[in-house]
Amino acid sequence: MLPYNVNKGFQGINGFGLQPCDLIYNATLTVDNEESVTVPAVADMGSPAQPSNILIAVITTNDTGLFVDFNTTAALPAGATFAAATSSLVPQAFPYARQVKGGSTISFISHSATANVSVEFYTVPFA
Repeated sequence: MLPYNVNKGFQGINGFGLQPCDLIYNATLTVDNEESVTVPAVADMGSPAQPSNILIAVITTNDTGLFVDFNTTAALPAGATFAAATSSLVPQAFPYARQVKGGSTISFISHSATANVSVEFYTVPFA
């Protein structure tokens, strides 16, 4: 797995300046069916980066209504009123990045019949 190189010209972490990734998982989700992926351990990727610090970049097709959960099984919103949730809506049309730990599980769900999802994994040099 490639390390994520922090570019001081960009504030924060975003999709700009990422190297082409050498560890990518893809899936086409079906309507209202949850799918998950386990984050590889850094040791499995031969990286000298901090143990278990991984940057994921999630890319999805437009208008998929894709939700992600980093703690439990992803769920779609329950109704028209605001309620506490653990699943987050993935923005459309640009990569969505988060720092996660190796070995954790990321869960996805969508209302779309053909939500194409890619998850790219980068090791990160910071805690």
